[in-house]
Amino acid sequence: MHKGIRNGKLLLLALVLLLSACAASDATLTQASRELSFQILVPNNLPDNWEFAGIVYEEELLVLSYLTDTEDRMELVQDRSIQGLNVAVLREYLLTGNRSPVLPEEVEIKEMNGFIGELIFFEQPEPIVQYTFVKKQELIGSVERVPTYQVIGKGASFEELEQFVDTLVNY
Repeated sequence: MHKGIRNGKLLLLALVLLLSACAASDATLTQASRELSFQILVPNNLPDNWEFAGIVYEEELLVLSYLTDTEDRMELVQDRSIQGLNVAVLREYLLTGNRSPVLPEEVEIKEMNGFIGELIFFEQPEPIVQYTFVKKQELIGSVERVPTYQVIGKGASFEELEQFVDTLVNY
């Protein structure tokens, strides 16, 4: 009898900890939404095998992490200016359809779900697919201080990354 009560208390404690972690994540997202000088993105209607794994919010950086049931990881990085993304090249591509010769050959420009960005694959030390992007509408005017986003799929396929990006909405 005591063992059943103890197991019930442990289950209740686990539930309380899970709910407080969810509440802390929501509070962090709300705080980031208020404090960041750009619109943040969150996934909406993730596939059943993906679950929220954590959040990091520091100054102008917000990172949301998700895991699959097979331990593949998807990280959504949001920053005012992620290094390495040439927004002017993306704007030129969007306006003319011409790929800039300054882009390395392994970088593909890809449009997905109202976004445009650079797609690249890495094989070492683990398979990674990375999509660094902006909202297409942000490229209509000046390209200075355009918010940039990045989805990094560790162990995930391009199809999983594309499915993840397709769920992104404004918070």
